[in-house]
Amino acid sequence: MVGVGLGRLWDTHPRIAFVFHLGITAMLGGFALSFIVSGNNWTAAVILTIAFVVMAVILVFFTGLAIQDGWSRSE
Repeated sequence: MVGVGLGRLWDTHPRIAFVFHLGITAMLGGFALSFIVSGNNWTAAVILTIAFVVMAVILVFFTGLAIQDGWSRSE
């Protein structure tokens, strides 16, 4: 659900979507780092690390597309 919402936001307001996507990516990375540092739950740390990597790759991909389009809204 969140992915669909971010995808639609990238179509209409790419700059706002960039900020939201960056925030979610940083949050997932922070959660993964906190689990790794505490050493309590390695399964959760691995899942959150994978989610962080996926979000970061998607952020780079969508940002590249937005730059090619000149950060303009599609109408």
